[in-house]
Amino acid sequence: MVDTDFAWRLAQDLVRIDSSDPGAYEDEIERFVKALVEAQLERLSHPVLHAVQVEELEVLPGRRNLMVTVPGRSDEPRLVYICHMDTVTLGDGWDADITPLGAVVRDGKLYGRGACDMKGGLACAITALVHALERVAAEGELPRRGFSLICSVDEEDFMRGSEAAIDAGWVGSREWVLDTEPTDGQIQVAHKGRTWFEIEMAGAAMAEVVCSLRRAFVALPAHDELGPSTITFGQIEGGYRPYVVPDHAKVWVDMRLTPPTDTAAATRMVEQAIAVAEAAVPGCHGSYTVTGDRPTIERNPASPLLAALKCAADDVTG
Repeated sequence: MVDTDFAWRLAQDLVRIDSSDPGAYEDEIERFVKALVEAQLERLSHPVLHAVQVEELEVLPGRRNLMVTVPGRSDEPRLVYICHMDTVTLGDGWDADITPLGAVVRDGKLYGRGACDMKGGLACAITALVHALERVAAEGELPRRGFSLICSVDEEDFMRGSEAAIDAGWVGSREWVLDTEPTDGQIQVAHKGRTWFEIEMAGAAMAEVVCSLRRAFVALPAHDELGPSTITFGQIEGGYRPYVVPDHAKVWVDMRLTPPTDTAAATRMVEQAIAVAEAAVPGCHGSYTVTGDRPTIERNPASPLLAALKCAADDVTG
């Protein structure tokens, strides 16, 4: 049985490892997790554990996904925990006694970069894996349902780790997939879609595009559970002097969409905004590229994973 402080100590160990993105990235933390799993397998040393698979997938130079799979005896869908290993940059403004890699525990709370997003959740997932390995060794047989832990890279940027895991067949549409990143300490059963655009404008009309899209989003209907669609103009570049009319501008747009608004509707809004800008400033010309397209996930009342989660939460918390 895993001791009750294992997840706490592990979360501290993970926070102490710099896996900032951009920054140190995930090499060291991936090596740490892999070594921990291999040490647990060696410690338990049971023949049935020879079936456990440890796989790595290089997504980017020096940046590897890690998957550990405990096979099941049946062909039921696996339970898959997926966790990202990177954090946002370490940042400035930390207190003298609470540093980004200090992993200080105060009043029952862990402080440090990534403690919530998502090294605490990663520690919990690894703890669940270790518990599963110990149970398999104690019972001498594999579980009925298979279990996988996927540790991914690049979540804080373009999410190429998750995409690579799907492309490699590590996770498919049948699996029960659980992301252990905490959000308000609640089980989240739905998620906004995410569509990214790169919009370019030849001539000084990008402000017209931005204003037009803002007005369009204000008018969109909200979803009962997911709320309103939102738009962020995260990066803008163009021009070279404040007193010179720019000949070119580019903006990166992050849209978080909720039904009934989808990528097709968002594309129409972008096209309309470009048309408005071209009409407002003669001689300007705009274009766009869709660089990310992830659909909304709505609540599925019939989800067996959700039902199992609720039962587990009720049993543990009352």
